[in-house]
Amino acid sequence: MLNRVLLNVKRFKQEPACCAIAAVASMAHFFNTDVLYKDVKKLTKESFSDYVEGEGLYTSQQCRLLNKLGFDRVTVITSNLELVDFTWSKLSKPKLLGRMKKLKAYYGRIKYQSEVKDMIEWLENSDCDNKLIIDGDFAKYIRRSLNKGYPVIAAVNWTKMFRFRKGKPVDGDIKGDPEYHAFVIRGYDEEGVFVVDSHHRFYTGKRSKFKKGYYKISWEKFLTNSTGDLILL
Repeated sequence: MLNRVLLNVKRFKQEPACCAIAAVASMAHFFNTDVLYKDVKKLTKESFSDYVEGEGLYTSQQCRLLNKLGFDRVTVITSNLELVDFTWSKLSKPKLLGRMKKLKAYYGRIKYQSEVKDMIEWLENSDCDNKLIIDGDFAKYIRRSLNKGYPVIAAVNWTKMFRFRKGKPVDGDIKGDPEYHAFVIRGYDEEGVFVVDSHHRFYTGKRSKFKKGYYKISWEKFLTNSTGDLILL
């Protein structure tokens, strides 16, 4: 196993709530330098009729964008227990889809239903070899992908990792919700992972060292704050 990998991944600065778009752009640009942030932003608006700026994207929507950009084999590693159960990890794809459809029906109209529905539709895309793997050993998949020369998209609890207030100063500690953030992992060594972070507006003061978008997070801090999904090519 390699002890250190560091790939040359371009960083795009995001607009508010567009971290998923920027992460897809960085990933796609690594393989095709013609792909830029503005292209992925345009593709997002064309692909999702209900897309609203400021609301972000589901993991499966990020994967849809990668499919549309020509990546026909996309894999999601998840430990998101609102979406799956670990007892499903050995199921065949048809049986996994069956369990997810039952979950969608159970959720009814509450907020998680649309996320499950979109993941099902993405997995059922017969034009691509898309996969969903249920596993919590993120470090294994990160190392394996980077050793092959492929970056990884990951999601973290941004509020927790950087100790931000949950919402606006007036009511953030009571009514605010934590924010989740997608970025690209471009490398690793024994101590941690090297990331490409599109956020920039709120990295001020003691957090200003993160503003340039390239920094390192310890394995412990990353694995504690990861929110359930990796996207691999």
